[in-house]
Amino acid sequence: IDSIAEGGSATPELVARIKRAILELLESRPGTICPSEAARAVAGEFRCEWRDLLSPVRHAANELVEEGRIVVTQHG
Repeated sequence: IDSIAEGGSATPELVARIKRAILELLESRPGTICPSEAARAVAGEFRCEWRDLLSPVRHAANELVEEGRIVVTQHG
């Protein structure tokens, strides 16, 4: 995880866990989630700051989009 904080890439294990967290959050309630919610959901398991997981969360979400499992929208 230190490498993520330093701009490194996420491990396949971390990406898989984030993908599960995203899907679990979406299944738990209707509507949308914020990337920070998924990051916070897994940060404790990997003993890191949730902010360090925002890039891997976006990566995992993009994979879920490519798999046709979620739709990503941005509001801003």
